[in-house]
Amino acid sequence: MSSDVTASSDARCDESKCVSWLSGDLFRFSFTCYSDKFLHPMTCAHGYTPRIVDAEPIGLNLLVPYQYYTCCPPHLPPNNFIVSRHCSNSSSIFINDANKAEETGIIHNSTIICEDKKRPYPRKMANWGKMESFVCCDSIIEPTDNKTINFVDETECVPFSDENYLASTVGTSYGLIIPMSCNNKGIYSEFQFPKIVDQTVSPSFYHYECCKTGSKTLPFLQNATFKWTIYPQIAVSIISVISCMVLIIALLIPLGLYARKTYEESTNTNTSTSTNTNTRSCVNRSRPTNTNANASTDPPFSGYNLYLIYLAIPDMILNTYLLGIYSSYANQKYDHHFNGLIIHDRTFHPFEGAFVIACSTANLVRILFAEV
Repeated sequence: MSSDVTASSDARCDESKCVSWLSGDLFRFSFTCYSDKFLHPMTCAHGYTPRIVDAEPIGLNLLVPYQYYTCCPPHLPPNNFIVSRHCSNSSSIFINDANKAEETGIIHNSTIICEDKKRPYPRKMANWGKMESFVCCDSIIEPTDNKTINFVDETECVPFSDENYLASTVGTSYGLIIPMSCNNKGIYSEFQFPKIVDQTVSPSFYHYECCKTGSKTLPFLQNATFKWTIYPQIAVSIISVISCMVLIIALLIPLGLYARKTYEESTNTNTSTSTNTNTRSCVNRSRPTNTNANASTDPPFSGYNLYLIYLAIPDMILNTYLLGIYSSYANQKYDHHFNGLIIHDRTFHPFEGAFVIACSTANLVRILFAEV
């Protein structure tokens, strides 16, 4: 995405501004000008406004209809201006470390060759990560002083939530929570206030926009599905933490008493050395027949107690973490940079999965060593 932008009053409709994410398997995960108005709404970059191209046929993808659109300046009259298609479907180039210099030069130096004679002019689209996209068009749109035309200043809301133009969707299904947040950067840094729009994706999901102005909005929709996802885990974690704590304390009591008894016996041995001869005969005459009468009342202790404690500690740590993170969801606390596996915000956070595996592996290793 270029940050060198300028506004213009003489701009034309431009299909290279399309940033719809419709069906990556159809368009090789590049941006496209097709929209199904369902999970992939019509979206344009740089403040352009989407307009349906009525002359293009309606297609089907997984029984969901999709239609071609273009991106036009917002000042064009919506009813008195007929839009038409001028560009091909998008193509993409994946830039890896081996061919980065060569393919970056192809994209930015306009050396792309369009084989369609009717559409010989390439236009670079917005990029996503290392995926560079372009379209071949029937005309050239001259840049203004080598700057990208934009209408961001005239735009109040945008239908995406970050610099990757991800469609803004909020909702909950069991075990999967999509939060509502705006993390736009660059020329879209002012669009930080989420606002739900009147377009239902499904009974549990909604589209929202990120606007320049607004009030603070809670990140999660707390419907019945949200509660069934969050609160059972909180209850299970509370029970697990309490059970582990009781088990650990109960197993530590015999250890403490055993250590105390050992210390007292060693102390008594040192202080009674000088009187050992005088007391030996008395002790022999008065010693009870059961020499373990006092020891029989002490709690039993063995090394197996420590083994059980070691097994309980990872479980207590894991459930303490789950209790904390799920309680934060219940209290509408959300961090875009750190969240759990049930939060789906198109950002990969491996910590929770690795933490669960680590705690489970710790128990497994102890069990294997015990068997050996």
